[in-house]
Amino acid sequence: MKIFLDFDDLLFDTNAFFVSLQYIFEEFGISKEISLKSYQEIKAEFPRGGWCYSFGRHIEKLKQYVAFDEEDLRKRLMMFITDTERFLFSDVENFLSSLKKNGHTLCILSFGDRQFQLAKIAGAGISHFIERNIITDKDKAVALQGEINDNEEGI
Repeated sequence: MKIFLDFDDLLFDTNAFFVSLQYIFEEFGISKEISLKSYQEIKAEFPRGGWCYSFGRHIEKLKQYVAFDEEDLRKRLMMFITDTERFLFSDVENFLSSLKKNGHTLCILSFGDRQFQLAKIAGAGISHFIERNIITDKDKAVALQGEINDNEEGI
């Protein structure tokens, strides 16, 4: 059976990820208030379409409010995203291992910027459990419909 799992907030503690991200911004003189304000502005763009969070989009918003070394921040964020295993919920590896041992095909279905989501997933170190990553900036239900054949069972 194919099992489709959401990445953020099911396997990955997105809140803890963003808390740690805030510490990085603070290293570059970016206050929590500015970081959150700029994040909310990015998020507010979603209803108009084409919005997905990425470090690049966040940096562009932050530059409107505060000066910082953009190149160094980009490098620091790239280092950060390559090591996201610490943000997996504690039982994720056992859960995925058990499903895989029982013969299930595991797929991640996630909403967001493709490069950003794939980097988080790769950094989490669970790729060896996952058959396919489906990243969409559209409705996940629509993306899922395209993945399940009429003769396949999936949950």
